Amino acid sequence: MTQYVDTSILAAYYCPEPLSERAEQRLRELRPPTISWLTDVELHSALAKKVRMNELAEGDAERIHDLFRTHVTRELYDIVEVERADFCAGPAVDDAVRNGASNLGCAASCGCPSP
Repeated sequence: MTQYVDTSILAAYYCPEPLSERAEQRLRELRPPTISWLTDVELHSALAKKVRMNELAEGDAERIHDLFRTHVTRELYDIVEVERADFCAGPAVDDAVRNGASNLGCAASCGCPSP
C-alpha cells in the first residue's frame, strides 16, 4: 500500500535523534514511500530550525539536505504532484493547521491513507 510520508518522519530518519531507528524501520516498510515536492521545503525548514536551536551544525544540515535530494534523484521516493487545491489557504488558518492540511491534501491526491 502506498502511504504519504510526513516530513517529521523524514527529519527523524535523516537527523540523529531518539526516534531515528523507528523512523528508519517505518520507511523501510513502505513500498514505496510517497512524498511531494513540498517535502523538500518542509525538510529544509526543519533542518534550519535544528540549526537555530543549536541541535545541528549548519554544515551537517546542508549534508543532510543534499543526501535527501540525492535520494529523491535516485527515485527512492515516489513524488506526488501538489495542486493549489491541496493547500488550505486563508488568514484564519495558522501554519501548523495549514501544513497539516497540505499533507492531508497531498495524501488524498495520491489516494494514500492519511499520514
